[in-house]
Order: sequence, then C-alpha cells, then structure tokens
Amino acid sequence: MRTITSLMYNKLAVQASEAANLGLNKVAEALDNCLEVSVRPDGELYSYAQDEIQADVEKNIWQAMIRTADYYGSTFDAANMQKVVEKLAANLMEEVRKDVGNTSGVGAYEPTVPGEHREHITVEAIEE
Repeated sequence: MRTITSLMYNKLAVQASEAANLGLNKVAEALDNCLEVSVRPDGELYSYAQDEIQADVEKNIWQAMIRTADYYGSTFDAANMQKVVEKLAANLMEEVRKDVGNTSGVGAYEPTVPGEHREHITVEAIEE
C-alpha cells in the first residue's frame, strides 16, 4: 500500500479544515476522504518510480470509468477506453506537476540510477 508523509498528511488536514471553515464543503469532504491513508514518518527512505505512479493513477481512473459505465447501465470498448485512461492520467499528472511547481518532471521518490548518489541533508538548529 502506498503511503504519504506525515507532513503531507498534516498539510492536507489543515487544508480540509480551512475549506470547511470557508464553506467549500465539496473540497473539504474530498480532502477528508483522502486522509484515509497510511502515513509514513518524514524522511523515511521511500521509492516510487514514474511507472508506478502512472499505473496507480490509471488504476484509479479505470475505477472511476467503471463506476460511470455502471451508472449508465452499459459497458464500453476496453481497448478504446485504455487510450482515454492513459490520456486522462497524463493530463492529471501534468496539471498536478505544474500546480506543485515541479519544473523537472522528476518525482521526489524516484529510485536512484546506477552511479547516482542521493544525499540527505539534515539541518540541526541549536538554541542558545
């Protein structure tokens, strides 16, 4: 099961609360539903590659598509819908990438490639 950092969890919880206070009930409810996830400690080693996120997003779009087809009481051409799913996933990921300010397109948890060394910088503040 995929996890989110505790920092991300806390930020989403604050946004959900703020949305509720502003009367943005649909946003607040959506964020609250997203908080039903497993949380990992900040800084814990974690790997999540581009192909994995792509597959996860597509899987969820397939679920939404099946719900929609069931709503209409019909089925669909799966081969045609695969193209739609891939397009929607790519568009969604691009919109989120732009909104979060990622200019490189590289995820924060991409596994290292041969010869790459990942540095984890820890800053410690000492109060006097």
